[in-house]
Order: sequence, then structure tokens, then C-alpha cells
Amino acid sequence: MLTGPDCRTYIACATSTNFMHVIHYPDRRGEAAELEKNIQVPMRLNFAFPTTPNLFATCDSSIEFGLTSSISDTDQSQEAMIVYPNPTHDLVTIKLPTYDIGILTVHNVIGEQVLLITNSHGEDTFDIDLINLESGIYSVTYTTQHQSYKGQVVKH
Repeated sequence: MLTGPDCRTYIACATSTNFMHVIHYPDRRGEAAELEKNIQVPMRLNFAFPTTPNLFATCDSSIEFGLTSSISDTDQSQEAMIVYPNPTHDLVTIKLPTYDIGILTVHNVIGEQVLLITNSHGEDTFDIDLINLESGIYSVTYTTQHQSYKGQVVKH
């Protein structure tokens, strides 16, 4: 367990795993602390965070720490974004359950935005070329005025 410079607590499980947990507000009690469990990461963790530099014993809540975690508030009843083929080497298709105007973003595992597509015509399908991206896990988000859809793609 380590405190990030953003004041969140990052937890690697006691065994080697591809998941971690984050306590978003460690100074709060109970559910207000917002424990986020089972966040998938692209490498096996064993008590340490080798790709997460600059973790500190103290923190500054004004720091933006570039580690993106998973979805915090999801509506389980909404239709899901479909991402295929997954995993992929280069081309991936994103199929949305909506025809709403919105923005499609792709972020790498450390939260850096690597792609942004503005959908001003409300298409529901995107073919994206990932050939220039490094191998890894990428989060895909489509945000409209009323809804947000999330998915992941693995590039090998």
C-alpha cells in the first residue's frame, strides 16, 4: 500500500496479480472513502508499483497524478460499448449502443490521452488504427451530453 502524490492510497494485492485497488479519499470513513476494487493493470504486481514513480509518504491534494483508475459510477442497466477484435494488433472497431453526438477518447494505462475523435454526426461505429501505439491495455470512453460509455482494448 502506497500513498500517491494525489493523496489517494494505491494497493497491490498480497499475491502476484493483474489488479490493484485505490482508496480515493483515505481521510474519510466507510463508503465515503470510495474504495475502488479490482482495477486491471497491464503487468503483474507483487507488493510494488514498478511503473508508478514518485509515490510519497505525504501528499498534496492539488497534484494531478496521472494514474487513471476504472469507472467510478456506472449504470449496469445501460448497453455496453463493444470493442472488437480484442485483443488486436492494429485495427479495432468500436460499436456504440447510441447514435448520439459525442467524443471518443483513448487513454493508456497511466492515463495519458493517446487519441481523441469528435463525433459530430452521431455515428455509432468507429474503425480505429492502433498500429502506432505501443502494446498494452487502453481505456476507451465515449462521452455524450447525457451518457458515458467505457470499454477497454488490448493491443499486442
